[in-house]
Amino acid sequence: MSGFGRKGLAGAPTRQTGMADVSRGSIRFDVTPHPWKMLFAAFACIGAAIVMMALAVEGRGLILVIVPLGPTGAQIFYLLMALVCLVGLAHTVRGFLRSFGARMWMTLDQHAITGPTQYGGTRMIRIAYNAIQDIDLSSYGENQFAVIKAHDGGKIKVGSANFREASKWPAFMQGLDRRLNSLPE
Repeated sequence: MSGFGRKGLAGAPTRQTGMADVSRGSIRFDVTPHPWKMLFAAFACIGAAIVMMALAVEGRGLILVIVPLGPTGAQIFYLLMALVCLVGLAHTVRGFLRSFGARMWMTLDQHAITGPTQYGGTRMIRIAYNAIQDIDLSSYGENQFAVIKAHDGGKIKVGSANFREASKWPAFMQGLDRRLNSLPE
């Protein structure tokens, strides 16, 4: 495992006492999209699409790094960027509508972890702790991400921003670490 599990969160080999009591119960974390975040992202996508459309209508050329584009090339580029913004808008609207539906839970139970297959996704899978092959941890700015890979190719992808309450991320990581450390060697 890459810097997780048996080595602990800090990377130093650790064995925690009393883990059996902690890892027996099931812990659930709400990963339902937050409506305000989705609404903000939707307005950002709308604003970006409007700017791209305004630039496309303007009819001026564009220089991308060292590639000069004439007015037609720039217009095509801006229209493609507006299309990308509209695709982003569709995803945020879907997340906004899902935020009012049934709750989505990331679950750590005694034998397995259940979570989404994509960041903000709706499809959930269950991976037994002894079937976990690797956990990739990464961060970008203040956001942290974990990709939990199973031997059969299944993946759970979750980020700290996916949690309804961002303060629950450390508890999730500690709970997962404890459960992996309590596995028989």
